[in-house]
Amino acid sequence: MLRRTVSSFNFPTKLPVSPNPIVTHEVLNQVPFLQEYNSYLSLPRLVECVKTYGIEDTYGEQFKKFGADCGSAYWLNEAQLANKTEPQFAPFDKQGRRVDQVQFVESYHRLMQLFLQTGVAAVPADG
Repeated sequence: MLRRTVSSFNFPTKLPVSPNPIVTHEVLNQVPFLQEYNSYLSLPRLVECVKTYGIEDTYGEQFKKFGADCGSAYWLNEAQLANKTEPQFAPFDKQGRRVDQVQFVESYHRLMQLFLQTGVAAVPADG
């Protein structure tokens, strides 16, 4: 069995250096950012089910508006910010009294306000 040591291979002593180390290449194989679309209308099976079950007249416009909100760059950014920071548990206040509070970032509160306004927050309770 022939064994070679690292020194027996011909490695280049210096690697080529890019004239601008920050710019390396253009990335072409990535999909564009998902934003400014209607998340309701982009799901044809969901739209079909809404029509099939006869609730398009009652909820169709509401679904379209909520779908447009969910697909907007603003709300997608708010969702990303809300997911990035975990809620902070504060068991005590500054004086050492037990308070058991959970503190959420503002993005979370804005998303919850959207959900309350559109009725999405109450959907599990409606059954």
